[in-house]
Amino acid sequence: RVVLVEGVSDMLACMTAGIECVLVLFGLNLNSRIIGFLVSANLTEVVISTNNDALTKSHAEGNRAADKLRAKLVPYLGEDVVKIRLPQHSNDWGSDLEDRGGAELAVFKGELGL
Repeated sequence: RVVLVEGVSDMLACMTAGIECVLVLFGLNLNSRIIGFLVSANLTEVVISTNNDALTKSHAEGNRAADKLRAKLVPYLGEDVVKIRLPQHSNDWGSDLEDRGGAELAVFKGELGL
């Protein structure tokens, strides 16, 4: 399994919470190298976890990007492999760790079975 996040602060927050299977996208797009890596890794689960911008901004770029990323990956990996799990109480995982002590990250970790 791998969790796809937007930025380094999200990855560090996830790793601090014990979620170590994280790949940073450095934005909201997938390139052919990342897709190739994900396909070759024979993963059983890819969790798209971009920012939940709908909570804090008038535009929801991270939310829309999650849907686009899933649509891009499903043809290669399958409907059952690619999932979306955005933070629900903070804009991103870094904010959850900083503002809420990682409360939702702990829930996410449990959902991942870690």
